[in-house]
Amino acid sequence: MSEEKYPYVKAKLRDCKGSLSARWYVEFQVWHYKRDTLVKRREYCPAKFETEKERRRWAKTTISEIDKLLEKGYVFAKDPEPAYTAEEIPFISTALLVLGKSTYLRPKSRGTYRTAIHKASEYLPASLDIRDIRSSHAYQLRERFLEKNNPVTVNKTIEHVARVFDSVQKREGLKLENPFRIEKLPETDNSEANISFTDTDREALEKHLIENNYPLYIFTRFIYYAFIRPRELRLLRVKHIKDTYITVPGEISKNKKTETVPIIKPLKRLIDLEGIDPDYYLFGAGIVPSLGTCSENTPYNWHVDALKAC
Repeated sequence: MSEEKYPYVKAKLRDCKGSLSARWYVEFQVWHYKRDTLVKRREYCPAKFETEKERRRWAKTTISEIDKLLEKGYVFAKDPEPAYTAEEIPFISTALLVLGKSTYLRPKSRGTYRTAIHKASEYLPASLDIRDIRSSHAYQLRERFLEKNNPVTVNKTIEHVARVFDSVQKREGLKLENPFRIEKLPETDNSEANISFTDTDREALEKHLIENNYPLYIFTRFIYYAFIRPRELRLLRVKHIKDTYITVPGEISKNKKTETVPIIKPLKRLIDLEGIDPDYYLFGAGIVPSLGTCSENTPYNWHVDALKAC
């Protein structure tokens, strides 16, 4: 990391006049370490983001991260790597770079790790080299986290930082003892947030959904009878529903492996896809079969509304 400030132009979304058929990207200008001049750089929106809402959410996060790096004085030797010498491997910036380039993490997992690193950056010096981090830093970090969070959250955050540390040193070809692998704090969780429904509660909620939000009822039946995760359900297509089983492709499953789930009789009676385009999302916009995807939080938010109503 350079201590000197270099000129730059902040990141800006190029949305191709809102056309979803075009490739959106974020454009910025950064000081090129080797050329000694400003150069334009682009970060293209991943193809998996198909809706305008998803693309703008991606752009907001990407712009924020790029601008933070530029404001801190980072320069790039090549797209989009910070130019630091072989003797310098600042942990925070390198961690964010690794997370930004990771292809094996789901977006939600990447966001969780990124949040942990941002929390750590509030207390760890930006210039702190990965090889200079000691267990004392981890303990100090834990003490600061405890000022705002409970032991359960603190343990999880420290563990997330530890996993990113392993990823960074693997990228850099290092073999260091992970200083964030410290003993966990005693955890006591007195929350009653996850107490199971009684049969009466369940029956009341199901009755309410059947009468007031049938699409959400069907969504919950797939979870209840087929044990398919909500994220996987949102990405399933009609063609994945066979006569006696459901195919969950590896590209959408959590473990990245294609799996099949049998369709048991209670679920079979609820499935009616006759005449529906096979390429439609099973639970698309409105949690019904459609061409567009369903927003990530829609099923959850609707379920919360149903709970309140009951």
